[in-house]
Amino acid sequence: MILGIAGKTGCGKNLLAQSLEARGFVHFDLDLWAHDALEGCLDAIIGEFGNAVIDSRGNINRKAIGLLVFKNPSKRQKLQDIIYPWLEKNILEELAKCDKAILNGALLSESNLAEKCDLIFWIKSPWILRLIRIWKRDKIKLSAIFQRFRAQRFLKPQLFSSKVDIHIVYNRLNPQKFIKTAESKVFN
Repeated sequence: MILGIAGKTGCGKNLLAQSLEARGFVHFDLDLWAHDALEGCLDAIIGEFGNAVIDSRGNINRKAIGLLVFKNPSKRQKLQDIIYPWLEKNILEELAKCDKAILNGALLSESNLAEKCDLIFWIKSPWILRLIRIWKRDKIKLSAIFQRFRAQRFLKPQLFSSKVDIHIVYNRLNPQKFIKTAESKVFN
C-alpha cells in the first residue's frame, strides 16, 4: 500500500507521516528527496541556470536556486523538468522494496508519483494555524512565511489525477483527532 500525503506548508503532513511511520510505513519525504535530486542533477542544473546557483564548495545553493525559481514559473518548470525524472526513478526503485510506504510532500501532485498512490490525504488547516506552526518550527520571518504561502497558493486537491482516491482531512486544533480521522481511512 502506498499512501500520499499532501497539503500546503504547515498543514501537518509530517505529523501524519510520523504517526503512520510508527505503524510500519516507510516514509519518503519528497522535500528531502528533492534536495538529493538537486545534487544528483548538479551538472544539468548548472547547465541551465549557471554558476550563480552553486556555493563556494561546488554544491547547490538551495537558497539561491529557490529565489531564482519561486518567482519565475518558467524557471521553476525548467528545474522540475530536470529533477523530477531523477526523483521519480530513484523513489520508484526504493518503493519496490516496500510493502507499505508514504509519499509525503506539498508538491506530490506535480510529479508522476501521485499515480502510484492507493490513497492520497489532502490535509487542510486554517492559514493562521499554519503560520503559527511554521513560525515556531522554522523560526523564520513572517515575510518568508507569506512568501511560502504565495508560492503555494495554487495547490489544491483537484490537481491530482482522478485515478487516485483523495481524502480531505482537516487539521485544526486537535492533533489527536486529526490523526485518528486520517488513520481510520487506512486501518478500517
